[in-house]
Amino acid sequence: MVQLNELRPSAEQEIANILALLRSGRGQDAENVARSLQRRYPSRADANEALALVLVNVGKMGDAFKFAEAAVRLDPTNTNYIINMGRLYLEAELIEEASPLLEKAYAMNPKLFQAPLALGEFYSATGNGRRAVAYLRQALAACPPQMRHMIEMKLAEDLSALGQNDEAQAIYQGLQGHPTLRQRALSRAVNLKKFGIESEYFRQLNHEIAKGPQSTDTEVDLRLALGHVFENSGRYDEAFEQYRLSKAEAVGQYPIEEFKGVVSDLIEMFQAQEMESFANFGDPSELPVFVVGLPRSGTTMTEQIIAAHPEGGGVGESRRIGGLARAMIGRNQRGLFARMREGGPVRCRELATGYVKMLKFMAPGALRVVDKMPHNFMNIGFISLFFPGARIVHCLRNPAD
Repeated sequence: MVQLNELRPSAEQEIANILALLRSGRGQDAENVARSLQRRYPSRADANEALALVLVNVGKMGDAFKFAEAAVRLDPTNTNYIINMGRLYLEAELIEEASPLLEKAYAMNPKLFQAPLALGEFYSATGNGRRAVAYLRQALAACPPQMRHMIEMKLAEDLSALGQNDEAQAIYQGLQGHPTLRQRALSRAVNLKKFGIESEYFRQLNHEIAKGPQSTDTEVDLRLALGHVFENSGRYDEAFEQYRLSKAEAVGQYPIEEFKGVVSDLIEMFQAQEMESFANFGDPSELPVFVVGLPRSGTTMTEQIIAAHPEGGGVGESRRIGGLARAMIGRNQRGLFARMREGGPVRCRELATGYVKMLKFMAPGALRVVDKMPHNFMNIGFISLFFPGARIVHCLRNPAD
C-alpha cells in the first residue's frame, strides 16, 4: 500500500505546476489540473486550497468556498488558509463570517499583516473609515518593507476621508519619491486643502503631466487636481479645461439603451398584485434603513445624521444587497419570481435574515442601521420583497447642484 508521505512530493509538484499555469495566464488548464488533484487527494488541505485559489483567479468565487472551507477544516492551524478563507468571505461581504476568522489568524501570528490588511480594505470599501484606519495601522506595523508604501497609501486615503488631513498630507509627502505611487499621492495631496497656483503643488502637477501620466487613471487624477488648483486661484476657464480633459480620458460610451431596457423591465415586473403573493417570503425586521439615490445626492450626509443618533448605526456602502439580488435573479431579472417560488419562503427568509445578522454584527445594539449604497435604487423592488419592514430613504438633488 502506498503511504501518504510517498505521494506528497508528487502532489506538491503538481501544486507548483498549477501555480505556474496561473502565472502564465492558462487559467482553464490550471483549473483542470487542480480539480484532478483535489479529486485524488480530497483529504489534503493543500490540494483543496490550491483548487480554491485557482477558482478565485478564474472568476468562480462561488465554487471556491467549499474547497477553501475544507482546507481550513483539514488544517486549522494554517494561518494562510484562514486568511484566504476570510478574504473570500469579505469578497462576498460576509463580514460576520470573515471577521472572526481574520481576527483569529492575527491572534495566532501578529507578524502576519494580511489579516488586518484585509479587514482594513473591507472597512475602507464600505465607508467605515475609523475601523479601516485601526486595522491598517496594525497591518503597517507588521508588514514587510516592500508592502509599506501601498498600505500607507490606503491609510492616507482613509485618514483624509475622516478629515485628518494633516496626517494624510504627511503620508502623501513621504510617497512623493515612490516610482509607482508618486503621481497618485500628489493628486490626493493637492485635494486636501485649497492650494493655488502659487503653491509648489502647481509646479509639480504641471511637471508630472508634461512628463507623462503613468496610466489613464493617474492622468484623470492629475488633471482633476490641476483643475482644483486653477479653480482655487479664480482661473475658471483654465480649471474648466482641465476638468474637460479629465473627463475626456475617463468617460466611455455608456450603454444607455440597454439601461433603459433594464428599467422598463423593472417597472413591468414589480406590480403590486404580483408582489403581494410573496408577502411571507422576507425577513420582517425593522432594523434596515436603505438610503438610495444618485451619487452626490446626499446619501452620505443622510447616513451620518441617522447614525449619529444614540440608537442608530451605519455600515457604509455595502454591496451585499446587490450580490443577493444578482444571486437570485441570475442573468434574466424576469426570472426572479420563479426563483423565489422555487426556493420557497423558508430559503428566501434565510437569505434576508443573513443580511440582517450582518447589520447586527456591524452595528451591535442599534435600533436602525443604514446601508447607504446609492445604486440600491435599482434594487428597491427586491428590497421590498425581502425586507418588508425596512425603511427606504430616497435622496433627490437638483443635478445643477
